[in-house]
Amino acid sequence: MDTELIVNNSWQTFYNARHSSILDDEELFPKSGQLTYPVHPFNPALCEAISKLPTGLSEMSLSGLLSHQMILLVGRITDWSNNMTKAFEEVDVYSLHRMSANSRHVTLCGEFLHRPSVSLIEQLVVLALMGFCYSLDATRAMFWMTNAYLQIHCRHINAAHIELADTTRNHAIWIGTTLVATYDLGSQASILGMSLLNAQTTLQDWQKNVRLCEQYFWNDALSLKLAAKIGHLSKRRRATE
Repeated sequence: MDTELIVNNSWQTFYNARHSSILDDEELFPKSGQLTYPVHPFNPALCEAISKLPTGLSEMSLSGLLSHQMILLVGRITDWSNNMTKAFEEVDVYSLHRMSANSRHVTLCGEFLHRPSVSLIEQLVVLALMGFCYSLDATRAMFWMTNAYLQIHCRHINAAHIELADTTRNHAIWIGTTLVATYDLGSQASILGMSLLNAQTTLQDWQKNVRLCEQYFWNDALSLKLAAKIGHLSKRRRATE
């Protein structure tokens, strides 16, 4: 049996066994299977929801790049992230209840990647959201559970021609930096991240990238992982000069 088919079937089996009830969430997954995209003027409820998102993702939502369903997903992860930050400030241990929400969010993101109507930029956003969720999971259980599927998905994107508008430059830098920080160098996801970054600039200013990423989803764990990767990338660059 084809390896990609095995991985996809494995993901589907895991998904159906662990969170099959997620598909009953019609706010995220309409029965029609079609995502809906807001047009200006946005209604007050949507504007209020968007105002609570990180600045970069709020701007992205207002630009019309994200569907109602994707905005809702980002909102849920925002609320969860804020709750996690508050919990870390109050105690020194992980809340199992809050961490179980992490696996749910990763699974929700994976389901979006299976939707044929999800645009390229939304697929890239989902990959970055998953990287952020992984960064808050010390066990990395969900990372290892989903990594093989994500590498295959990234390989398909890498095989296609990626062309993003100039207005998405900052979004691409956040996504690319998150992918490089999250995944092993040389993996399909890391290659995708570097491709997105190289399309924006010929020489990486990593400190500037991190400051920009802080307007989206970012944390110290991702900064530490990125710092480790930068050293390897610098050695590679010097070796080719």
